Amino acid sequence: MPRPPRALGRRPRHPVPSHASAAARDHLAALPARAWRRLSWRAGSRGRLSARFAAVRVKVAEGPRQLGAAVRPPVADRWLVGEWRDDGERKYYLTNLPATATLRELVRALKQRWACEQGRTPCVAGQPAWRTSS
Repeated sequence: MPRPPRALGRRPRHPVPSHASAAARDHLAALPARAWRRLSWRAGSRGRLSARFAAVRVKVAEGPRQLGAAVRPPVADRWLVGEWRDDGERKYYLTNLPATATLRELVRALKQRWACEQGRTPCVAGQPAWRTSS
């Protein structure tokens, strides 16, 4: 979206975003096939877990667009990471890792969450993590 011409006077209270909003799947669908790389992140019960991943730097517009409300300006660049599994399932992640991070580092950081959730599940159920049965 082009910026409106600026007149003299007070600075605008609500800055105008420089780009139109787009869905995460549209950003990743526009990437060429060579941008998707197969990576594995851990050993599962039936072999290595792997999927195809792609990442692109994006500016994130904070909050949904609401009727009659001003559109919020974008914040700093973030990584938009797409995961495409063999069964066709697609997942999208947004992370603020440094711009110098490699795709392998992005995937490693995103998949570490699984281990944290596995350790948290017994605690949520009211049992200590070390005690799994009575």
